[in-house]
Amino acid sequence: MENLQWIFDGPPPSGMEIGGDAVAHVFNKGDRDAELHTFVREVIQNSNDRRLDERNPVENPVRISFDFFALKGDERDAFMEAIGWEEGLKAHLAAAAETGSVAGARIERELTEVEKRQELRLLRITDSGTEGLTGGENESGGNFKSLCKDILKRPEGGKGKGGGSFGLGKAVLWGFSGVGTVLFFSELATPEDGRRRRLFGRSSLASHTIAPDQDFAGQGFFGEPGPGVNNSKDLRAISVWDCDRELLGKLMLDRDSDQGPGTSILIIDFDEPADAMDRDLLEVADQLNLSVQRWWWPSLESGTLEVEINVIVGGQRQGPDSQEVKVTDEGLQPYLRAWRSEDCRPELKDVRDVLKEEVTVDVPERHRNAFGTTPDPGGVCDVTLCLTAAEDLEEFSEELRGKIAYVRGSGMVIEYKKFPTRADLGFAVCGVLKAGLIDGDQPEEEQRRLEAFIRAAEPPAHNELTTTERLKADYPYRFWAALKQLHDGVREKVLESST
Repeated sequence: MENLQWIFDGPPPSGMEIGGDAVAHVFNKGDRDAELHTFVREVIQNSNDRRLDERNPVENPVRISFDFFALKGDERDAFMEAIGWEEGLKAHLAAAAETGSVAGARIERELTEVEKRQELRLLRITDSGTEGLTGGENESGGNFKSLCKDILKRPEGGKGKGGGSFGLGKAVLWGFSGVGTVLFFSELATPEDGRRRRLFGRSSLASHTIAPDQDFAGQGFFGEPGPGVNNSKDLRAISVWDCDRELLGKLMLDRDSDQGPGTSILIIDFDEPADAMDRDLLEVADQLNLSVQRWWWPSLESGTLEVEINVIVGGQRQGPDSQEVKVTDEGLQPYLRAWRSEDCRPELKDVRDVLKEEVTVDVPERHRNAFGTTPDPGGVCDVTLCLTAAEDLEEFSEELRGKIAYVRGSGMVIEYKKFPTRADLGFAVCGVLKAGLIDGDQPEEEQRRLEAFIRAAEPPAHNELTTTERLKADYPYRFWAALKQLHDGVREKVLESST
């Protein structure tokens, strides 16, 4: 078996303490459904951004599987041995639990549960049709370093196309691990020195002390021991290449040979941050299904994304026979109708009527800056807005009733935005704003220009369009006027649709 071990970074700079991974608080704590929404958006977005075939996304979709496991008996014991639980990880977790921080209290609770429970809860996220974790151990901008090592940094091509791309949102992976620990195994699309299969792991803890002379900064890595950066005497963990299939099986990370390139991510001790009481995994899976539908129905509907969700307890599959996510939520049906835009009418008079309009946005000039952004002269762009008269039913959730879904090229709903309508309509007005590369009705140049602008207007959570530091850097002049023009244009069309 490979010589694998956990190696934690040495002491932090003098006088500095790290209370945990700050980016793990990217989601709104206290609302577990909202946290799960953020988790779904970020995880799928990162896979979606790394798709292999961008020219033929329907013929070669990104496929993602969320597999919940409750390991028992010999399977659990083999896993714990394979991750080096007793030999290294447990001692660091125990030390991090004694820091007196909120993160430390959570680890203390979860460490007790792991030791006492017969089951170990895992979540494995497996994608295919993606690039995999390419790039050298310390190659800046590479997929591997960006996801597995960097903090508060994402690769950026400067064209405003990507969504998540392993930036702040990747923190949800460690945020949903009760012990702050995640493993990765990847089949690379482009070999690194002729090698394709790569294993690595990272534990994100607070700075801690195991013994009087053993201080650690908090970040630990799982791999083979290798020389430190710049040939320092300190060891570091490096990727394990082409490792033993038996080991991968014990780690629940082996990939089928026919899956092709992609990455499997294993969240150890799956735990929802908002609640100390664990939900049944089938309940979590049902909520995850609804969340995938809510935020990714444009991609599911177009066939560019396929998702399945599985629950396996003690080696036995639980739940329904069909694990594939389909858009079945009744509250989403009006949005699908608007998206398809069939049999359009000049105005909305009756339930199920559909109207197609255009909103104009004067995108300002984009400037070259320290982000590596490519300049663009800006210009007037049209955006397609599809509206429908929808049933205003009580069983539709408030989050989905009578709103406009903003969608751009990533195929994810950015937000559901409410606009005023007449009170006496007898129906709700729902719709979809197809912005950027998702809008096939507009010229390609306009699609790309608006895509970059909207991407820059998304905050780290990608859940609204607002003023961001990136927007101010890329578009230092008139960016607010362009955003206001977009929102005002949608508001005007919504009001006019039923007059």
